[in-house]
Amino acid sequence: MLFRFGVILTPECTDIEVFVLGSRPEMGHWDPNKAVMMKPAQTVLSTCEPCLFIGEVHLSEPCKENFWFKYIKRVGGNMIWEGNGPHHDRCSVYNKSNMVDGVYCHPIGHWIEAAGHTDEMKHTTNFYFNIAGHHAMHFSRKSPYATAGGLHPSWAAGEWAHRLRALQRGGGPLHRCRLRAAHVRHGLEPKEGAVLPYGQKGGSLH
Repeated sequence: MLFRFGVILTPECTDIEVFVLGSRPEMGHWDPNKAVMMKPAQTVLSTCEPCLFIGEVHLSEPCKENFWFKYIKRVGGNMIWEGNGPHHDRCSVYNKSNMVDGVYCHPIGHWIEAAGHTDEMKHTTNFYFNIAGHHAMHFSRKSPYATAGGLHPSWAAGEWAHRLRALQRGGGPLHRCRLRAAHVRHGLEPKEGAVLPYGQKGGSLH
């Protein structure tokens, strides 16, 4: 069965390499030299903006049993493991609701720092202060959902979610789940989609 993993982290450099490895032999059996390389969902251009990395691996039967894994990254030739020891290993517990078109899409996680937490707020704050420091602005265009009397009824009723389809590097959809995006106001939405938490651009959402 094909398993798809995803992790969000803020890269230290634009040529960072991210891997997933674990207790399964197909995932290197904890050997970083045999870890599965992941690909960024979009080109890494900044060390200030968090990025989603995706990796896929075929697991042989039995593949529905629990197994452990974690993410590692190569920065400047050095391998850095997330977390701080085995107590920060991630456990994969099979859930049939994560099956999408025959692919098991493991819930996307955030990189675990050495201190044992994800530091999401810190990275998000740094990203937005960086935007403010460069006096950058986010402009919008007219939404196709807008009508003469305002928003399309489905949006006016609170339909703020988009279906994630485009993040499918090398295969089918990553997840056909629903993500909460920024509210669309006054019939306007960003040119490339809503700006999401952690700097992930909404251009990947449809």
